[in-house]
Amino acid sequence: KGMKKDKIQREIKHILQSQLYGVLATSYDNQPYTSLLAFVASHDINTIYVATGRSTHKFQNVDKNEKVAFFIDTRSNNNFDVGSAYALTVFGRAKAANRNEITQIKKLYLRRHPQLDSFIHSKNVEILQINISSFSFVERFKNVYLLKMNEEENNTIT
Repeated sequence: KGMKKDKIQREIKHILQSQLYGVLATSYDNQPYTSLLAFVASHDINTIYVATGRSTHKFQNVDKNEKVAFFIDTRSNNNFDVGSAYALTVFGRAKAANRNEITQIKKLYLRRHPQLDSFIHSKNVEILQINISSFSFVERFKNVYLLKMNEEENNTIT
């Protein structure tokens, strides 16, 4: 029963490349905080990028605690989802994106979210990059797999 490692990796990549929105979970003073955000993943699926204002709770929280989770799912909000939906939680560390790469990151982001062009070029907006350490992949609300992103060749599934 269950999926093989390469199929799980393909499903994770598909979710990261096909879904447009996810929920960022941050924490401050031991209080969780969640935000719905447009995102884009790097081609190697090691990084997720989101845009947010510098004055937002999420940005301030990340400044104090870089550990985050980012939740993405494939629900269509109907009763048939139980048999077909996937859920993906990405665990990692978030920080302001590297200034040297910001132009390329914005181009990647805007290919997925052209409607956010004026937002992403606002003075107060920062691009956060989430460097992924692991994934929790849930298949059909019952099978749970953990994929750790250590070395390229040493991805492990439990």
